[in-house]
Parts: sequence; C-alpha cells; structure tokens
Amino acid sequence: MSLPSIFKKPMVMLIVLLLGTAGCANEKGFSIYQSQDVNAVQVQAYNDFSLHIADKLLEVSNGENLFISPLSMAFALSLVLNGAEGETRAELQHTLGLDGLTLEALNEGNAVLTDLLKHSDSKVELKIANGLWTRKETPIEEGYIRTIKKWYGVKVEKLDFEDAGAAQTINKWVKDNTNGRIEEIVDPSLLKSNVLMLANAIYFNGTWSKPFENSLTRGAPFYLADGSEETVQMMWKKEILAHKETESFKAVRLPYGSGKWDMVVVLPKEGLPLTDAVAQLFSHSDTWREGFKEGEALVELPRFQMEYNQSLKDTLQRLGMNSAFDSATADFSVMTGKNSGLYITDVIHKSFIEVNEQGTEAAAVTSILVTGSTPPLDKWFQISLNRPFFFAIEDHTTGAIVFMGTVFNPK
Repeated sequence: MSLPSIFKKPMVMLIVLLLGTAGCANEKGFSIYQSQDVNAVQVQAYNDFSLHIADKLLEVSNGENLFISPLSMAFALSLVLNGAEGETRAELQHTLGLDGLTLEALNEGNAVLTDLLKHSDSKVELKIANGLWTRKETPIEEGYIRTIKKWYGVKVEKLDFEDAGAAQTINKWVKDNTNGRIEEIVDPSLLKSNVLMLANAIYFNGTWSKPFENSLTRGAPFYLADGSEETVQMMWKKEILAHKETESFKAVRLPYGSGKWDMVVVLPKEGLPLTDAVAQLFSHSDTWREGFKEGEALVELPRFQMEYNQSLKDTLQRLGMNSAFDSATADFSVMTGKNSGLYITDVIHKSFIEVNEQGTEAAAVTSILVTGSTPPLDKWFQISLNRPFFFAIEDHTTGAIVFMGTVFNPK
C-alpha cells in the first residue's frame, strides 16, 4: 500500500472526528447524556468507515504524507444525506456503513455522540461547527433547514456566489472555527460554478496528562522506509502507562487531560514495514485498541506538524458513492424540492495537526460543493518511535476513535 502524492516528506496520518448539534449543546461544561445513551453500532460503523477510507487512500499513495478526518467527512456527508432520496440516499448510507439505520436514529445518534465528545473532559478542548451557504436565488426546502439546524446546529446563509466576497465570508467562518489553523477552503472561481456548499469544521486541543519535559527533547535519527534517516526532535518520558506488545508490534497509550482521551501509538516490530503492518491494523480496530496493561514505560516520540488538502471525490466513488456525483442520477429532492437537478461536484478535505511536548492541536474542514440547474531501564517497557509508526486518539466515554494515523517521517 502507498500514500497520495501530497507532501515532499513521507508521513501518513488519519484523523477521525465527530460533528456537533445545536439541539443538544450544553454550555455548562457537562453532557446531558450518559455513555449508555451511545448507539454502539453507529459508533462502530463510523470507526469502520475510518478504516475503509484510510485503506483506499493508502492504496493510491506513494509513501508521502496523508492527514485526514474521516468522521468530519462522514458527518459533512450526513448533512447531504438528510437532503437525499432513493438510490442517492441508499449509497450514502452504505458508504458510511449505516445500512438499515433510520434517518431519525442517525441524527439522534449524532447528537448523543457529539454532546458526549464535547463534554468528555473539561481539560480537552473540542469545538465543532457546521455551515450551509447557498446562492441567494437558490430555494432550499424549509423542512430540510429545520432538520439540519436541529441536529447539527448548521449556520445557514444566502450569498451572492458571483461576488468574491462570498468566498471570503465562507473562509472567515472556516478560520474562526479552526482557531486560525485552516484559513481557506474555497476560492471565488470554484464557488461561482456551484449553487450551494456545506461544510464541517472541527478543532481539537488536548494537553498531555503529564507533558514531555522540554529539556529532555533532543536531536535523534528517525529511520525512513527507504533505509535513509532524518534527524528529528525526539521527545522523551518515563512514567506508568498502559502498553502492550505482540509478535508484530508494540503499543502505548499517552493520555490527555484527566485521562478520558488518549493517543495510542503503535510501532511495528523491526523489519516489518509499516505499509504491511497497516494491513493487519486496519483489518479491525480491536487489533490495536484492546489488551493493554498498566506498567512502567519509557517513550520516545518525535515532535511533528503537518497539514493536508485533498479532493475526496475519487475515493468516495471507489467506496460506492456514485449516484450523488452523477447529474443524471443524483436525487437531492428533500433539499430543494422535486426535480432540482442538484449533484455533488466535489468533496474537499483540509486539515492540520501539531504534536509537541505539551500535547496535540488539530483542526479539519470537510466541504461539499453542489451544483445543478440549481526502575533500571531493563525493567521498564521501552518503546523508541524512531521509525515509521501508527497512532490513534480516542475518547473513552463514547468509544469513538477521534484521530488515527501513520507517521512515515515526522519532519
């Protein structure tokens, strides 16, 4: 397997994120739901979608950087799904792994998940926003607007798509909702050829429960897949952590905040290429998420930062979502009424992540463009992440994977 030709340095990262809903937002710092309210089948479907879309992107890549937010994609697609009918809706649900789930159950499940994620840990910041912008002359069904506002807190605005100011308005929304980490998602020329745009933005900021000491960070070699090496800034810590070791990999959990979130870092055994290990790791998330034990651990982890910008149209079509992109078959009549002629022209994903001694900061935006005719060290578990490795960030309250990725080169 290989990675898309996006970056000059090779690293692969996969991020999984969830949308928010206005109807269940709680500004007092605690959730109105409990963990038993989560639809476990729905969460598993989203986690499976994460693995599937990552696998498809890995198949067409060349060992270069990838950084995505699959559930930001999934919930942006859920906004479109709420406006679809017939085969278009069925393909969207199948792509997301939601066959048989009613639209009401899907939306309610999203509300529960989002509220729990946003209030899982007061020491971890998670901000979520959703938007819909339409040409000022494009009619949108009131029933559709009510639904996406209720469940997703969508900001709805009519704009003059022929005016460059429309793109500026959308990009300001993106910048504001990602704490400035993503500044632009659309340009005026692209907006002119479409009649509406939907977007999801999410921002995550988590500090390690016990930060890495800055004074211990030092230059160290990182061994690349091709046998060469890069000098990177390697962080170092020693503490009691959950870890595991199998015949094919080592793994350790690095907790954030009060411990309700963590990053799972997985290092394939020496001699096993990460691209081969990923095939095993992506076969089922339990492969690398279960069987941890608490104990003394020594961890070396490189600092890294990256950003990503990619069209997802081809990948989603390979996952079976075809009708929505076809002007002859797309059915978004729930959104704009019968015979609207709307179809999706592109799904664009943009994201950012930084991992350092203090913690992790990440942001992602998924936009959908629509057009139409409208002790002694030998006693410690040791893991030195000095070659390509896998990682994930997950929330324990809901069981949802929130970030996931593979690092081929931290520079």
